[in-house]
Amino acid sequence: MSDFGLRIGIEGEKQFKDALRDINQAFKVLGSEMALVTSQFDKNDKSVGALTSRNTVLTKEIDAQKEKITTLKSALDNASESFGENDRRTQNWQIQLNKAQAELNGMERELLDNNKALDAAEKSMAGAGKETDSFGKSVDEAGKELSDTGKETKNLGAEMEDAGKKTSVFGDVLKANLAADMIKAGEKALVDMVKEVGAAVKGYISDGSQMASEAAVNQMKLATVMRNTMDASDDQIASIRQLTEEQQRLGIVSATVQQGGAQELGTYLTKTETLKGLIPVMNDMVAQ
Repeated sequence: MSDFGLRIGIEGEKQFKDALRDINQAFKVLGSEMALVTSQFDKNDKSVGALTSRNTVLTKEIDAQKEKITTLKSALDNASESFGENDRRTQNWQIQLNKAQAELNGMERELLDNNKALDAAEKSMAGAGKETDSFGKSVDEAGKELSDTGKETKNLGAEMEDAGKKTSVFGDVLKANLAADMIKAGEKALVDMVKEVGAAVKGYISDGSQMASEAAVNQMKLATVMRNTMDASDDQIASIRQLTEEQQRLGIVSATVQQGGAQELGTYLTKTETLKGLIPVMNDMVAQ
């Protein structure tokens, strides 16, 4: 009877080893699938596509791991009955079973974490859809406000043209740069800024003589505005001052007055190069 049990145990052990060899081969294929997914997405990618792809392969691995555990339990029972619980072969099966169970626990935790991240990503997409709808409404409203902006711009251009031909050129250049730079701030800001520029240019023309007596103050204000609105470096600020001095030698507008006007313009611009391009046109306007 014992010989029969021993014979059955050895044959059973070989059968279980063959079954596990097939399962391990399947794991190699799944491992290559996961490697392919990993290569397609960044490791920390939490997008719906990345998480879904990982979950698909991970679910297959969990199913294969459960099959492996079932096989190992059967092999352990066979070895325990055939060779005894203290036999080395039985203990080896127990070790493999414990290891497989621990691996399954890790896989299931990873799948749970992925599912939580997937739910969050899907909710985020749903929220983005609502925001898109809201954005569509905002665009419609923006169209109406930009229509009003067109009227304000025409009024501003007309006021500038009254000051002479050079003023008209300045107005066109300034409006073009405002449209390019301020569009990022939104349509309402564009409407408000166009109104404020009209007042700023008028104030600049009428108060230029007063600015000339405040050179140090103008330079400080210009530097502050350029740092705040353009993130300008010391060299870029110095280049504007140098430009105003060069322009002073070429014309009749003092560097101090130019810097005061540049400070007003800089409030509405985001690029140093744009300010450089406007200063000569501004000087022509003031001279006119």
